[in-house]
Amino acid sequence: MLNKINSKEDQGESAVKMTRIQIRQQLDCLAIQFNVTIITSALELENFHTLEKVEQAGYVSLSSLNGRWVTRIDAQISAIIKLAKEDGVPIPVIFADIEKWGHRKKDRPGITACLVAAKQRGLATLYLASFTRILWGPKGYSGILNELISNGLRIRALYIPFDSSTDDGKVIVSLLNEFGESSEYFFRSKKKHLRPG
Repeated sequence: MLNKINSKEDQGESAVKMTRIQIRQQLDCLAIQFNVTIITSALELENFHTLEKVEQAGYVSLSSLNGRWVTRIDAQISAIIKLAKEDGVPIPVIFADIEKWGHRKKDRPGITACLVAAKQRGLATLYLASFTRILWGPKGYSGILNELISNGLRIRALYIPFDSSTDDGKVIVSLLNEFGESSEYFFRSKKKHLRPG
């Protein structure tokens, strides 16, 4: 009986590992498609010795996985590259929080890698499809956003246009800190009017 239970646990663990391998394979395909390096943890960043200096990068996240998750990440990366192109800069690296971590979970290894890059690799600007990708975290509703900014990062987003270095961006951060989740509903309600094109 015990052997059967252990066998099932091993099978379950193998299934999780296989899922992670498949996710990594899909991310590698996207990396080739967009000519970027996709980093999902600080350990991965450490292993990429060719990335000694990264002045700007993108960040993508998913709150859940389903059959269309690759399409959703594809759309986020496309938006990030479009915004960076408007600024006249390349995006060599995309930091990502995928799998079952979720945007409301405490553990965000992709964000941790961003912070390491800011401290050790010269990362100065982080591009997102929408700044709502970095809301919710262990330090409260706008804790991640505040942590990134306090570490010297400029945050740029395409949908719900946002730049943390501008006066308008600072007002948005203040609203998020003051009113929390309820302020996001306002920005989301304006999203279709603010979305470019």
